[in-house]
Parts: sequence; structure tokens; C-alpha cells
Amino acid sequence: MQLSSKKHKITEMLLRAKEGNADFINFAIKNNNLELLKLLVQNGYKHPLTEQNLKETVECIPLPMKSVIHTYQFLCDIEYYKSKNYVPQNVLGASIAVSEFIINNKTLRSNNFDKLKAAVPKSILLSQLAYEYRSDKSLLPYFIGVVQSAAAQLDSNEEKIYTTHAQKLMYERTSQKNDSRIKS
Repeated sequence: MQLSSKKHKITEMLLRAKEGNADFINFAIKNNNLELLKLLVQNGYKHPLTEQNLKETVECIPLPMKSVIHTYQFLCDIEYYKSKNYVPQNVLGASIAVSEFIINNKTLRSNNFDKLKAAVPKSILLSQLAYEYRSDKSLLPYFIGVVQSAAAQLDSNEEKIYTTHAQKLMYERTSQKNDSRIKS
């Protein structure tokens, strides 16, 4: 419990410092502090210098940090932070996993896609792949795969609903026939 209180205080301090001269995202990158970076992204930290500084440093950072930065840029591009001040932990984790898949070596993608589909909610995977496909056409087969999987799931759910409804109607009709026989 003490750790979350400490995180909360640090977050408040950093968010109050948005107006200052420090770009904490780049500070976290330069100090290889992945946890601080995730905390900043999760809380929508943005500094006027962040975008320019990221362009200069993004190529020489390790993959886990690149994935978080890619997620940050995705969330900024879709204007997530305009309507929300906080990214839930499960959404952030899923989006980072999708970002890692996207920026990973393209030859490794097909091996990792099934694991990604199993680990990430379809809605997050679908929305991020749809957005990313615009700049990386090699994501098309994966996007189509997720769309087909989601459509099959919808069809399956619709079939279950239809079957359940049909069974309910059949039960009601059988019940009505039995009631009319009893009354006769």
C-alpha cells in the first residue's frame, strides 16, 4: 500500500511540473527508467519539448522503452488524453504489447501474432492495428485476421442468441400446448 501512495505522490509532483522546463519523459528515457516512463504515459504527461526530444532519441533506446514510447505516440495521435487523464493499467499493458508487436522485427511477427491475440483484448488489438495499418501496410494480414476472428465471434454469439431464443419459444409453445390439454 505504501508503494502505491508513493507512486501517487510522484505522479502528482510530475503532473504539477508539466508547466516547468523539465521534460520528464526524456529524463526517464535518458536514465533508462522504464517504470517512470510507464507512469508518465499512464497519466498523460505531456511537455511542449517531449515530441521534439523523442524524435532525436527514439532510435537509440531499448525495445521495451520503444514500445512504451510507441504507445505514448499512438495515444497522443488518437487524442486519447483529450477525453481522459489516465490510462487503465490493463489498457496500457495491452497497448504496449501491441506496440511491441508492431515495432518488432517483421520476420518475427507471424510467430508472435497468435500469442498476442490470446493476450490482448480484441477491441484494443483491432483499434490499434486499424490505426497503425495506415502507416505500415505490412500489418494488413494481421488486421484482417483480427477482423475475421471478431466477426466469427459475433456470428457465434448471434447464433447462440438465436438458438437460445428459439429454444425459449419452443418451450413456451410446448408449455402452452400442455396447458391447453390440461384444461380440456
